[in-house]
Formats: sequence, structure tokens, C-alpha cells
Amino acid sequence: MGVMAEGVPSSPKRFLVRTFYLFTPLTEERIEELTDTFKPLGEVLKLSGGLLLSTEGLNATIAGSQESVQSFFRSLLEVFPELEFQDSDSHLDPFKRWKVLHRKWLVPSEHQPTSTSPSEKSPAEWDVVRRMVRENRAQMIDVRNAYEIQIGTFPEALNPGTSSYKEFGDFLDRELGRSLDPELPTAIFCTGGIRCEKARLQLAERGFEDVWPLRGGILNYLKEDTEEGFQGECFVFDLRVAVDRDLSPTDRYKTCPACGGATPIEGERHQCTQRRGIT
Repeated sequence: MGVMAEGVPSSPKRFLVRTFYLFTPLTEERIEELTDTFKPLGEVLKLSGGLLLSTEGLNATIAGSQESVQSFFRSLLEVFPELEFQDSDSHLDPFKRWKVLHRKWLVPSEHQPTSTSPSEKSPAEWDVVRRMVRENRAQMIDVRNAYEIQIGTFPEALNPGTSSYKEFGDFLDRELGRSLDPELPTAIFCTGGIRCEKARLQLAERGFEDVWPLRGGILNYLKEDTEEGFQGECFVFDLRVAVDRDLSPTDRYKTCPACGGATPIEGERHQCTQRRGIT
């Protein structure tokens, strides 16, 4: 699988940040082939970020000049033509280096999605769903972790209070028949959509028949012309810490050195999840 890099500009003044994932079966041999192709290609194109490969697919956030990111992605599309993505801009490089990693799971759960949910809701449809939740005709769950939710979420959503996705199933078991009604339509969302792919399967096996993921997650909602129902900022797992309504890097938060969550640069106080005090 030979892929040639196109012209590569150096030191971009602004970085294009592209997030994407795909659930598709990969053999260990195929993972090695992909690594041998895309690890050096990312280096040649001077990308930063990471490509995560697993036997259940791939997940990535990459950053670089617009030309470099698009060149890399064109090469990926030759292998995975069904890939979709979310873009944002950054005045800083969100990552320290480029890496290609191998993991057992893309998301820590043995549930393996085989296709995208046909009941996904677009950002415009999501605003209708939010009204349904306020009218008690549906319910909504933020599938992310507590340290992400504390800086921004949809106010209609339940907070599972998790510190890791591994705890999401325990939340469902605990709240089934209490704060969660399996007979109600259940809207779910996360940052970019990947965790919802597994969450909908966990909900389905517990009797939730109508599960509505937000297509493209919060990042897709923020870039569309919506009612601006998301309140606060969206936590991201890189040096930007969070992005605001315009998908620009936050100027309100920095990374907590103890727990890795977002702590305010000034003014507010942060409850550290490592319980090493308030920082």
C-alpha cells in the first residue's frame, strides 16, 4: 500500500484539527499494514495527534496544515471510503507529537457496533428532541464522563457521574426504572459520536427500544445553525482542553495536573476528581 505525500508546508499559522472514527473489523495483520503505511505518512506530512487502531476499527484526531490533513485523509479514504469527519481550527498545535497506537478496544466495552444507528438525529432535529425532554416525552443521557460534563452539556441531560466509560453500564443498571424509563425515547450524545455507538447497544440490551444518538456528537452540533442549546464549553482530549461555541480553543480553562480534567484559568474553582484538593 504505497502512499506518496504531496507538498508539505512547514509551521502552519493555524492548525486544522480533524476527528473521525469507523467501526470496521480489522485483522492484526491488517493493523500492522496500516501502521506501516500511515505512521510514516503522518511524519512526512508533519502531523500531530494520533491514529488509534483496533480489531474493531479506527479512531483518530489529527492536526496540521490544511494541506497536510487533507492529503493524509485522502490516503485514508482510499482504504476506508465511508469515513466521515468533524473539523475545527486552532491557533495552537493541540498535540505534542504524532503517533499510531494499537488498542484492544476503541471504547472500553465488548459491545461491537456493526453499523451506524438509523435513528440518529441531526443537530436541527436535536433541538426538537430537547423540547420533548423538557415536556417529559423523552429522556436524554450525556454519555461522557463527569469531568467533561462539569464544563458544558445540554441542560436537559442526565449526568451518569462516571469517571470512565467502563462505568456506564453500572449507571444504566442502577438507574433503570428509577431516573431512566426504557419505554421512553432515549436521546444520547458524546463529543464526536463514538461512545454513543456502544452506548446504544448497552441500552438496547436493557430493553430501550427507541435510542436516538446525536449525529456527529457535540462537535457537529456546535458547527451547525442551531438553537445554541449546548451550555458551556466542550471538553476535548488534547492541549486545547476545551472548545467554545465557535469550536475555537478555550481561553477559560487549562488542564488540571492531578486529574487531567479542565480547571478554570482564573475565578472559578475546580473539584479535582483525584481528590487532591480543589485546584
